[in-house]
Amino acid sequence: MGMVLVKLEQSTYPVNEKQLAAAEKRWRQQIREGNFTNPEEKIKKLDEDMCIMVACVYALARDGPEGFKKTVDYFLPDEGKKTHRNHLLAALHHLPSAYATQASNRMTLLYFILGSLDLLHALPEQDGDQNRAICDWIYSCQSAAPQGGFCGMPGDAFPSTANTYTALASLTILGDGMRRLDRERLSHFIAKQQLPNGCFAGGPFLSPTEANADMRFVYCAAASCRLAGLCPADVFDVHKTVRFIEGSLNRLGGFGQAEGLEGHGGSTYCATAALSNLLDGFCCHGDSLADLDGRERVLQWLLMRQSAMSGIEGRVGKPPDACYSFWVQAAVILTGGEAFLTHEGTVAFLRQCEHAKGGFAREPGCHPDLLHTYMSLCGLSFAGLLPPIDASLGITLRARATVNALRQADWCDGPC
Repeated sequence: MGMVLVKLEQSTYPVNEKQLAAAEKRWRQQIREGNFTNPEEKIKKLDEDMCIMVACVYALARDGPEGFKKTVDYFLPDEGKKTHRNHLLAALHHLPSAYATQASNRMTLLYFILGSLDLLHALPEQDGDQNRAICDWIYSCQSAAPQGGFCGMPGDAFPSTANTYTALASLTILGDGMRRLDRERLSHFIAKQQLPNGCFAGGPFLSPTEANADMRFVYCAAASCRLAGLCPADVFDVHKTVRFIEGSLNRLGGFGQAEGLEGHGGSTYCATAALSNLLDGFCCHGDSLADLDGRERVLQWLLMRQSAMSGIEGRVGKPPDACYSFWVQAAVILTGGEAFLTHEGTVAFLRQCEHAKGGFAREPGCHPDLLHTYMSLCGLSFAGLLPPIDASLGITLRARATVNALRQADWCDGPC
């Protein structure tokens, strides 16, 4: 069946005409019963699906069929979704042999799996045994004192900044209340990774000259604070980090991994998302990513990475890669350029990267992997073909609601 693309709160949702008719019937019944007098207030109280469908009704009444309807073929039919679900669920139970050498990254691989299943509505039940077992496994990777942070697998002695972010993101996706999270040790771990120049290291180091540090870990530190309900300014020197990020912007408009390095789609995402979490996040006020010096130059550089006929490249003159359907598009959204995204070429490229047995590959003809599967599904989300995601946190809006709820929980000190 053809789908209707409906714009709601800066995201696009696919809704079929049967759902639209059901929404209108239910909406009119609620009006007759006097359940609400202010439609806008009622919309906020409805669950996500009803919110989308009621928005269809209002759009239809306001603009007419030609004003809001755009019929498209749903990119992932039910059978295709089932194939991807089965592929990911199999990996959740037993990682393929290709990942045998990535034991220390199992936490990050878990995040890719859970994030993908969330987009496909296939997560384990929140109160089920499997959900609890996964949460228990994640907490078993929480590093003992004095280090703090999360390791990539149980028994690993070395926590990392990346695995800490993916552990917190995974707990958020699963709806965990994080009451077992040692926030004091977590704060200590994140603070210890900051270098004198404001950058962050990937994990414990002996001296700044020995640290493996770049923009990736800046993002992980900033996002970890937001996911854990920590005020970044209480954990590390935010001003130093902002200066490091701004100093990594090159003259062409892309952010490098550090000052003086080539602009890259991945590091540009990490830079803009880190700034978003630090300045526009739920606990810091008074600054906005819209005020970033050179924002228009960054946006122009990002938009030049997309092709109307194929996918998105990560660097100037490089071939397109499925992962940049997330990195670049998310950065465009964060810098205020969502209206300039052209999804047709990206979706066509991702369709070529889709594997018949499930998953997505880096490029057509390659073997699928977990990272590119999640990044590709995120790219489809930006095109309005899957549930919406938060570009700054790398999780769905549904999961982000958990972050907001944690602010009200008794373990959270609240915003700074």
